[in-house]
Amino acid sequence: MAISLAKELGKNPWQAFASCYQKRLKLDVRNPNWMMLVTSLNDIPDARVVLLKDYGVDSGFVFFTNYQSAKSQELMTNDRASLVFYWDSLCYQIRIKGRAKKISRHLCEEYFNKRTRLSQIGAWASLQSQPLASREQLLTRVDEVGTKFNKKSVPCPPHWGGWRIMPEKFEFWKEAQGRLHERVTYLWQDQTWKMELLYP
Repeated sequence: MAISLAKELGKNPWQAFASCYQKRLKLDVRNPNWMMLVTSLNDIPDARVVLLKDYGVDSGFVFFTNYQSAKSQELMTNDRASLVFYWDSLCYQIRIKGRAKKISRHLCEEYFNKRTRLSQIGAWASLQSQPLASREQLLTRVDEVGTKFNKKSVPCPPHWGGWRIMPEKFEFWKEAQGRLHERVTYLWQDQTWKMELLYP
């Protein structure tokens, strides 16, 4: 008889996530760190895929973006957010709810300095989420920034940085025959994780 999802995951959702994520990384798939970020402004939800760059008990789930982007503006107004990981190759879905916080400037600069030069230039050139007249307009801005920093290191823009989602709830879902899927939730209460099974 197959081991149940609850026994497979254990009592610590961070360890459970790490185990699942490492299985994902071992697969030959493109962008294994894709995650769906859901924000809400004025009770209107908004979703998009971002790239997970770090995770852990202390760091939360970290991604980087323009602080003037729609997602950042929404998080500055309402810090509640959700994440969804769906890994078809593993028959897994992981949902996370929590609160968003900006990461330190030092960590933003540290990560920015590891990016490719074109990505660094793009962070300066893109007025993220703002209307764009044409593709050529963006490429012109890229050329202008490239010229400005010609033969110089590209500094981290003041309007660019990272967010961490600090989870308050995890839900692990595993596909099963007959749509009798397994669902396990972890809720942070009284300084500990409370585990519960859910009907599919």
